[in-house]
Amino acid sequence: MDAARLLTKQLCEIAQNGSSAEIVTDRDREDADSGRGMAAEGLSHSLDYLDRRTKDYRRGVNVLLSLLTDDSAGVRGDAAYSLGYLNEKRALEQLEFLVESDFEICPGIGTVSSIAAESIEWIRYHRKLQDDDADTF
Repeated sequence: MDAARLLTKQLCEIAQNGSSAEIVTDRDREDADSGRGMAAEGLSHSLDYLDRRTKDYRRGVNVLLSLLTDDSAGVRGDAAYSLGYLNEKRALEQLEFLVESDFEICPGIGTVSSIAAESIEWIRYHRKLQDDDADTF
């Protein structure tokens, strides 16, 4: 559990601020954005090991929510994917906004809009499964 907390803290920092490398060219910016997007995805996996009621978990989700408005489409797409992976109902409103408004392309994946739509489907599907399980008892 301590490893997940430490990893979550580090990934939050990288996802928000990127690496400490100097950004000089457009290629540097692309690499930095790619690294921040990977950190967002990694963050969702580290959060999977934390209790959802903890401050660390909430902070990680808040970082992912803030990344939905990032300048980089790739980072927004990775954050949207990550929130869907975590089944974060708190993200539904922001994800719905992205579905309607963000058609920028995430290289090799699709648009931010399509990723947000898939995340919404996953969250709603997971919620339905939980509701169905609750009905069986």
